[in-house]
Amino acid sequence: MPGLILGCLALAALSLLLPSTPTYDPWAWIIWGREVVELDLDTRTGPSWKPLAVMFTAPFAVFGDSAAPELWLILARAGALLALAMAFRLARRLAGEPYGVLAGTAAAAILLISNDWIRNAGLGNSEGLLVALLFWAALCHLDERREQVLYLGFAAALLRPEVWPFLGLYWLWLWAREPQLRVRSTILMALIPAFWLIPELIGSGDAFRASTRAQTDIPVGSPALEDQPWRAILESADRLVSVGGELLALGAVLIAALTRPRQSRVLWFALATAAWVVLVIAMTEAGYSGNQRYLVPAGAAACVLAG
Repeated sequence: MPGLILGCLALAALSLLLPSTPTYDPWAWIIWGREVVELDLDTRTGPSWKPLAVMFTAPFAVFGDSAAPELWLILARAGALLALAMAFRLARRLAGEPYGVLAGTAAAAILLISNDWIRNAGLGNSEGLLVALLFWAALCHLDERREQVLYLGFAAALLRPEVWPFLGLYWLWLWAREPQLRVRSTILMALIPAFWLIPELIGSGDAFRASTRAQTDIPVGSPALEDQPWRAILESADRLVSVGGELLALGAVLIAALTRPRQSRVLWFALATAAWVVLVIAMTEAGYSGNQRYLVPAGAAACVLAG
């Protein structure tokens, strides 16, 4: 992993030779990182607070206003590259030999050409890093390195709230299976809402400012504004992955169902993928925007299934 991560960082740094700038959300995290360093945090305007993002942009701010955006772009793009590598490894692991390398290559290729993957990475969005953390956690679980799963899941939960229910279920499972991790896992679970809410309370006076804004300041064209938000989310998810990729993913689920319990891991992975989409549907029906980027982890998981 250290060599792989350094390689992704090096390639991401080389990408700055092309014209590069962060998009709206990353710019806010970069500004907030500087304000944290200056002890003058103001989150009254801007997108959702992202604890993990600001944990990086705050030290980046020490290097100056010119370097901080570039450092974030390197991290975000490296995360997207690492996600491709993790998709390869995960598909290879789930497929097994002798087809593992073929499965991994297909998964990484399908993910690379999925809708807006390169664009989101180029603009510094955090979804690539999120997918890398989730896939890395899945691999650690398959290797029975459950402590690492806990830490990686915690990091992912500081990027997207959709991770919370999954990590909560894993916490309950660990409580029963790994008594030595009970204290650590409970502390981490308690820190998640603290990292999300306390900075917002300090910066805006309203701990739930981001949640309120997400339900009241919805961009035109968002699924939440449609007559049937659930259908709009399914259509948005459909556009993430090519039709060929979707058919291959469905084929993987069918084969796994016919060959269980030998392929039960594939079925569990598919179930988690579907659960993520259902969770985004529920949040959109509750009034959140339903941005397609919220579905990226499920789309990436579908690419692994396709592989």
